[in-house]
Amino acid sequence: MHFAARLAVRFVVGWLLLLLTALPVFRVGFVLYKLLRRLEESDFTQDHPPLSPEQLKLFAAQEDHIVQNHLASMVLVKPGMLRGFLIRAALRALKFVVPLKAWNGYLGSMRTIHFAHWTLVGNSGRLLFLSNFDGSWQSYLDDFVDKAHRGLTLAWGNCVGFPRTEDLVRQGAAHGTEFKAWARQSQTQNILWYSAYPTLTVNQIIRNTSIVDGLRKESMKQKEAEQWAQLL
Repeated sequence: MHFAARLAVRFVVGWLLLLLTALPVFRVGFVLYKLLRRLEESDFTQDHPPLSPEQLKLFAAQEDHIVQNHLASMVLVKPGMLRGFLIRAALRALKFVVPLKAWNGYLGSMRTIHFAHWTLVGNSGRLLFLSNFDGSWQSYLDDFVDKAHRGLTLAWGNCVGFPRTEDLVRQGAAHGTEFKAWARQSQTQNILWYSAYPTLTVNQIIRNTSIVDGLRKESMKQKEAEQWAQLL
């Protein structure tokens, strides 16, 4: 047999063996996907959760005293092995992806977030979220919904009462009204919270950092010096 023909046969045989080896994996993946879609279509959601006026007054009394605010949220994780696996995988994915989007002191196009952290607590049965941000609670959630609703859906989509999701990252937090009502209901009161610079916004902190960095340099190019002078 000609060398080129033998090479073609080996290539085809190799691909067939690879497909036969991968077929069980594809089958398992397909079954898990169908199971996930069934859960997403049937799980309990709170599209219009009741909000206590007394609770809202307590939250309002703690907010907008300085340029920054704090949010603490505690929610239940949906039961089941698949949900437990998915929420761990989602948080690991966010831990990897978010730093790639954080540059120059900002999280992507969002310029109001000082700190945000998700963690599983209570034997992984609950999800705790903590965040410091500039401006009001309303503007903060609007910013997240407009610019990062897929990330929010990935983080919280496996939690009880979250707006209905699709394929883990679609829908969910994209329904802003339902998501904000759910987020408000899940919020807990704070005994205390820490801010390193309570009177400064993210923009002001980055501006001050750039000024200090410029003072530390022994020399600058003219264009760089002009840009630095505009910060003063």
